[in-house]
Amino acid sequence: MDILYLDFKKAFDTVPHRRLILKLEALGIQGPALNWFENYLQGRVQQVRIGESVSSEKIVLSGVPQGSILGPLLFSIYVADLPRVISHLSKIRLFADDTKIFREISGKEDELELQKDLDNVLKWCKTWLLHLNVQKCKFIRFGGNSQKPNYTIWDESKQLSLEGVSQEKDLGVIFDENLTFRSHVDLKIKTAARNLALIRNSFKYADRSTFLLLYKSLVRPHLEYCSPVWNSSVKLISNKIENIQKRATKLVQDLKYTTYEDRLLDLDLPSLEFRRYREDIITSFKICKFNPALKNNVFLFARREGLRGHEFSFAKERCSARPFKNFLPNRIFSTWNDFPQTFPQIPNLNGLKTFIDDYFGRTRYSCHLTLSRKDLECLGDGATKSEVWCSTRVVTHLRA
Repeated sequence: MDILYLDFKKAFDTVPHRRLILKLEALGIQGPALNWFENYLQGRVQQVRIGESVSSEKIVLSGVPQGSILGPLLFSIYVADLPRVISHLSKIRLFADDTKIFREISGKEDELELQKDLDNVLKWCKTWLLHLNVQKCKFIRFGGNSQKPNYTIWDESKQLSLEGVSQEKDLGVIFDENLTFRSHVDLKIKTAARNLALIRNSFKYADRSTFLLLYKSLVRPHLEYCSPVWNSSVKLISNKIENIQKRATKLVQDLKYTTYEDRLLDLDLPSLEFRRYREDIITSFKICKFNPALKNNVFLFARREGLRGHEFSFAKERCSARPFKNFLPNRIFSTWNDFPQTFPQIPNLNGLKTFIDDYFGRTRYSCHLTLSRKDLECLGDGATKSEVWCSTRVVTHLRA
């Protein structure tokens, strides 16, 4: 799959007012509401001051006011018809002034079609007086084909080739061509470690409440942002992330020399591995429960005629590529399908979070969410769910 990342040059400053008013009118905004938007956009002036010298005032004919709530909304309305110029086999995603076009590549014909889509976007930009920042437009190829295509873009009168990259940041997540997300995880670990060092140097002694406030505000969010996208089953990556929290919990002086699990229990901090697993379940539930148009594109559901389980039960998908083995439904398959039949009837996300915490119990404070066959044999056939999902220390004791 090839993805073209496009960037608009000075996007919020170059939206023509008259053309924006025409698009608002085409959407059905008329009368006093349309007049309000015209008065909001037009009649603005700007000038430049250097020292004591001030330029004459110039009327502002383009741009949406930045720093306002309506600014991003008006820009989104202005580019809302851009997807219409893309062919039906290609897809486009817009988020404010970030745009990406992608298509599954089966041969040279698909590359040519994607190039046509790019040409159509350029024609649309010329019609609606927006410009692409060619220096920031890039493409990345996901998949095993190492031969890079050549996509071209016109910059004024020159035809330039788009830069092919091996990784690109997309809405805060670094995607690499092999979908390992190692670069993203390494960057977030460095950011979290830097903030943790700042806390350690600023607070020589931190009680429990102060530590939790600082840690949950400045460190943990960096390690959890968008985890359903980049979460991996690779133990090395998981351990590197967990080590940040292990170091952080030692900042509480009277807990410094206790075990990691004891520190988590005392502070009521779930392990980061559990937090990511919990977020996987929450994200899957939100898609299945509240987004029926999307769920069949993301998940493969089991046929339930005469079978036990709930209506959201997943079907096991065969896959050989490692990134797909780590895909969201494959990570939570066993646990998700073991949930009771009443699981889909949970009314809201608060109820879901309470259900997950009760279901896993003390396992929330363990770094290891899965047990080997040998561990299960130690527990015996009559083990309950809470006993099976036990902490590493219990398993180690049983082995001894």
